[in-house]
Amino acid sequence: MLKQIAEEATGPCCSGSLRAEHQLILCCARTSLEAAHRERARQIAQQRMDWDYLLQRALHHKVLPLLSINLQEHCLDLLPSGYCARLQRLYKANAANALLLTAHLHRLCHTLNKSGIRSITYKGPTLAYQAYGDIGYRQFNDLDLLVRRSDYNRSKRALCKCGFELIVEYDWECTFRHKNSGIHVDLHRSLTPDWFAVHLDFEAVSRRLKFLAVGGNGMWMPCPEDMLTILAIQLAKDAWAHEYKPVQLGKACDLAELLRRHPDMNWDQIRRDSSRLGYQGILAVGVHVAHRVLGAALPPLKLAGVRSADTEILVRDVSSKLMNLGDATHGAHLSQERFHFKIRERWRDRLQPYVLNFRKRLPPNRRDYEFIRLPDEVAIVYWVVRPIRLLRDYGVRAISVIKANYRDWGRRS
Repeated sequence: MLKQIAEEATGPCCSGSLRAEHQLILCCARTSLEAAHRERARQIAQQRMDWDYLLQRALHHKVLPLLSINLQEHCLDLLPSGYCARLQRLYKANAANALLLTAHLHRLCHTLNKSGIRSITYKGPTLAYQAYGDIGYRQFNDLDLLVRRSDYNRSKRALCKCGFELIVEYDWECTFRHKNSGIHVDLHRSLTPDWFAVHLDFEAVSRRLKFLAVGGNGMWMPCPEDMLTILAIQLAKDAWAHEYKPVQLGKACDLAELLRRHPDMNWDQIRRDSSRLGYQGILAVGVHVAHRVLGAALPPLKLAGVRSADTEILVRDVSSKLMNLGDATHGAHLSQERFHFKIRERWRDRLQPYVLNFRKRLPPNRRDYEFIRLPDEVAIVYWVVRPIRLLRDYGVRAISVIKANYRDWGRRS
């Protein structure tokens, strides 16, 4: 009975189809274990276990502190010789790194504030305190700052003055590395790329910021309601991009722990904001994944714009991706296009990637210039030349595909 209760609480990902190491990670990926999970963890720990692989996967999924705490508290007598000391060293190293990053975050926020730039700190130490209650319970290796789009370039210059150098830039964020300490900072002007655009109301989030006093200093962080939204968006974005960067269990842990620690959120505010900004589907998937995979209680959140059938498909897909159960290259997971289409409830959001793709392909390119040579004075004519050239190159092929599909449909009918 205990095994059944634990598997139901942690969802289908804790079934026997998983390796014992993955099952143990799922049982221990929470700040506090109930009796059923304690018993289940001990049962799994007695199985044949690759203990090195267990640590490797826990580090990958960014749940090593939780695994360390729960194994030492509930499975100490089952651990191999020297394993407890190894866990303690890793836990202390993570806590020390977290304190170092927190100190850097204080200095960064102070520098940006002096420049008149309002920044929102999320993930990192602020999330560790808000969702876990202890900075050492969450594994993180960099810092994340969200600023207004109008302040984005000024923020980049301010970071450079603080000894950071730009190492990579995308349309929605850029990553800096400190020249001396090697610390990484992700500076965001949006939470997601334009191909998976989710617009957060920066001004509303700024008005609801909460002050967090840490070690004689302090920082501003999103209120629990806004943090829940941010975490759900992050999980959905990572699941959408899973083919390029596997989604980590720690993202679901963040959601589950926030829900456990703040059960009395303003659910009406969350519902209104998600409906106004069009991320009800994303929010529904986030809380249901936290419930199914990690047993977090479902909140009293009624989202009128969400189809339960789509939510179920998406939750199964994300839950599978969290532990790399499927093989995305063989179609076991939803494609990016289908995932995006199902998780967005508004048509303008569903069509956004196609509009971007169209705009990207609309301007004339080298092949149009080679198709016909025109003087610079009439270069604008290339905008007319482009559709003609595309029709020549792809029109016959498109017609043949349509004809073949039509003949195939006729035979089936």
